[in-house]
This record gives sequence, C-alpha cells and structure tokens, in this order.
Amino acid sequence: MKKIFGVVIGAAVMAMTASNAMAQSSVSDDQGQANNLVTTSVTPTVSSTTVSIISTGISNAISLPSPSIGGVGPISKADDGRMLFNTRALAGEGEAAGNAPPKMGVWVQMANTWVDGSDPGGEFEGDAQNITAGVDYKVTDNAVVGVAVGYELTDIDTTFNNGTFEGNGITVTPYVGVNLNKTWSLSALVSYGAIEYDTSSTTAGTTGSFDATRLMGSAAVEGNIYRDRLRISPKVSVMYLSEEQDAYTDSAGTAVNSSTIDLGRAAAGATLGYQFDAVEPYVRAMFEYDFSKEDPVNLGGGQFSSDDKFGVNASLGANFGLGSNLSGNIEGNASTIGRENLDVYTISGRLRYQF
Repeated sequence: MKKIFGVVIGAAVMAMTASNAMAQSSVSDDQGQANNLVTTSVTPTVSSTTVSIISTGISNAISLPSPSIGGVGPISKADDGRMLFNTRALAGEGEAAGNAPPKMGVWVQMANTWVDGSDPGGEFEGDAQNITAGVDYKVTDNAVVGVAVGYELTDIDTTFNNGTFEGNGITVTPYVGVNLNKTWSLSALVSYGAIEYDTSSTTAGTTGSFDATRLMGSAAVEGNIYRDRLRISPKVSVMYLSEEQDAYTDSAGTAVNSSTIDLGRAAAGATLGYQFDAVEPYVRAMFEYDFSKEDPVNLGGGQFSSDDKFGVNASLGANFGLGSNLSGNIEGNASTIGRENLDVYTISGRLRYQF
C-alpha cells in the first residue's frame, strides 16, 4: 500500500513539474514562439496592405467613369476631372477623336506601417515599409489583367527578449478585374513571396536567420453608386494567406522547428467619397472577421497573446487628378480597431499613369 501511495505521489510531483515548466516557457526564451508572436501580427498586416493597394489599383483600372452632376449621363473631359480616378475612356470619345482609348496603366505605391504589440510579456514595436509597382492592360472593355511586384522591409524591436526581428523580401502578384455591370465589379489576385528573416535575442545571447515563402489569395466584389457628387462603394472581400518558415539552428546551436502561419479573413464595408472638382476625399470602414488563424502564443506565466477574431479597418484619404492621364491617392489607415493589445497604422501614397 505504501509503495502504491509513493508511486501516485511521485507521478503527481512529475506532472506538476512538467506543468510548471510549460507555464514558465515563454517567448523570451523560446525563439520559435517569439517568431510566431511577431509574424502572426506583422505578416497579416503587410499582406493586408498589399491586398488593399492592388485591389484599389484594380478598381481604378476597371471601374466606369462617374455620371455627371444630376445624373445626366457620362461626364466629359471639360467637366470636373472626375474621370481621372480611373483608366477607362468615355464611351466613343476616343474613337470620335480618331484616337484609341487608353488600355494600359502603370502605377506605383509606397506605404509605411507602424506596429505596436502590447501583450504583457510579449511587447514589440517597429515598422514595415512596402513599395509596390504594377502594370495592367484592358483586354476588353470590361476586363483588365495585370501584375504587381512588391518589396517589403520589416524592422521590429522585440522588447520581450531584448532583441530584434527583421525581414525583407519580394512578392509577385498577378491580378484580374471584371466589370459585372455598370455598378459592380469583381477583382481577384494571387501572390507569391520569398522572405528572409533575421532575429536576435540579448536575453538568450543568440542570433538566427531563416527563409520563408508566402502564398496569398484574395477576391472582392465592389460597387460604385453615385448620387450627384457623392460616391458610395460597398465592398465584400475574402483573403487567405499561408507563410511557411524554414527550420534553422541559431548561433547557440539550438534547433528551431519549421512553422506555418495561416490566416483566413473575410471583410465587409463601404467607402464614402465626395468629389470636389479634381479631388475626392473619402472615408472607409471595413468590418473584419478572421475565420481561420493561429492559436494564441504562450507568453509564460499562464498568459497567452491576444486572440481577437473581429476588428475594424478604417481609412481616411483623398483621390486626386494631376492631368488627363495621371492620378494619385494619399491615405491614412488604422487597421486593428477593436483588437486588443495591437495597434497598427499605415500611411500610403499612389501614382497612376494611363496610356
């Protein structure tokens, strides 16, 4: 009986020891978990920014010109310049003048994103830059195909382990847009990215480097409804990304396992714009739901990273015309409203030329 009692007590002690060890494991001393904590926040942010940039470019390329004030048919070039916000020629205008309507568009957009994670025991902050350039061609009056190439640079200070997390890489994104009718359009894209990450931890006294590949797909349906100078653009979209990170060995000889970061996100909302001559200020709100995402990261001491499935992405910006073939955009964005312990802000600017 005493022997059985001793075995039971011993097993209980071993279980408690193992449980305590798991509770004490944290991102400060587990580089794999540290990588997951940062990339589960930063990767969706960078990818969502890329999707927004390209989706806007598709919308500009494929959308029909807005109606004139009062809704009396299409505007002319002598009007307030609102057609500068897209690359579609007015019906018959190019042919009547003996010129082919513009079919090609080239564009470039730069964005800077600030990220601040404040989960106790998992604090980090930094920024990510993204420059994306694209070219597209209208294969028919109602369809456009294109490709965009982007470069991203990430620089994060990981306070939780007195370290750094840096990344850089290139993404290639083919895309397509189709007018469903005079109001609604469909856009879709797929993207492949090759990223290289470098990490350091002063707490552990280690450095490490690893590669990652990122696959992403997105589709959206968007409308353009005009009421005189007012534009209402409802939109629904879905995005799925998967980033596979290679296994590696850090400078101390510790093996870090490979991992995969997945995110599926659906969004619905609208843009509200008002046109003043060749400038259109606008506001946008998108309500987001993460239908697939990674499990919370163990921060140690029984604490885990925040796990919000719902959030709001809000923007304030302006479209503007710079001439008969050149248009631009500037936008400020807060993409994690309602998500606890994560603040993400982006400022971006775009130029587009049609010919």
